[in-house]
Amino acid sequence: MPLISRYFFSLVIAALLLSSCDDSNPTEQTQDIGNLVWRNNASLLAFAEQRNFVSAGSFVYKLHETDEAGRIGRQLLDEVTNEAVPSIAVSADGTAAVALIGSDLVKVILTNGSKIVLTSNVTKVYAISPDLKYAVITHAALFQPIKRVSLLDISGSPRSVAEWDIKGLTVNQGYWMNDAMIALNVDTASAPFINVYDTTGAVVKTFLGAQTPARSSDYEPSTNSLYVKHFTTLYRIDVGTGARTDIASSFINMDAQGNTLVYILNEESGKQRIYVQNVQSGETMPVADDVLRYVVLSPDATKLAYLVEPRAYFNEIKVIPLTTP
Repeated sequence: MPLISRYFFSLVIAALLLSSCDDSNPTEQTQDIGNLVWRNNASLLAFAEQRNFVSAGSFVYKLHETDEAGRIGRQLLDEVTNEAVPSIAVSADGTAAVALIGSDLVKVILTNGSKIVLTSNVTKVYAISPDLKYAVITHAALFQPIKRVSLLDISGSPRSVAEWDIKGLTVNQGYWMNDAMIALNVDTASAPFINVYDTTGAVVKTFLGAQTPARSSDYEPSTNSLYVKHFTTLYRIDVGTGARTDIASSFINMDAQGNTLVYILNEESGKQRIYVQNVQSGETMPVADDVLRYVVLSPDATKLAYLVEPRAYFNEIKVIPLTTP
């Protein structure tokens, strides 16, 4: 057989073998959940991406409602967000939310899906107060070593309350805490740490060797506890005293509500398992071992939502009842 013919024949055989190994369906719908939050004790809001496998690429999440079982339902906004973990906060009565959509900070009226643009050209939302009256944002490029932080009053027509510059401000999740304190992550050449600021931008506390990445940290106002990550270890910091409690190693994601704490451990067997802990007693018990990522407690801590992956390129929300030990 001539050399060129042999080469062509080899290419054909290789192509046939590769095609026989690819069992993906280019028209099969995929689904990815970027973030989820409870709207009330009966339903959630989720940033979901639904498309055909063939078009897989960057994140294009849209905001949806879910039913009580976590199934994706009505799409609330046509606009998309491309944050890896989209920012959102929901009002206590479940009627409104504030979210970063594209580069716009918007207020969404959940009853009818309408939206109000609060401010534009936002690159990061660090914290939103629980009453949705204040937001901590930046317009600076995220790679800038010094970023200007803006504290906005968004209860009416948005207005700036204070602005200050932070060197080494990271893109990690921040938290609005009791007494209008704001926890933000800073990383310098020496070590990462958390600064707690008042509403003028003055530093009032510093917690060394701690960070609060999205979905791997939390703030619990009823106990004034900040749950932080240091490498792969989960700690609880008493914000008032600064005392630290070591909770778990090799953890992935977590959430807290009152006296209930849930977290995902990456166990030595390679299995990811969810645990629930009674914060006061320390008693802990396993909950589930089919988790993909994220654990989100309902406001009354009687339900747990988390992501599972029933098939490749398709993850969905699973909701189960929860009892705190």
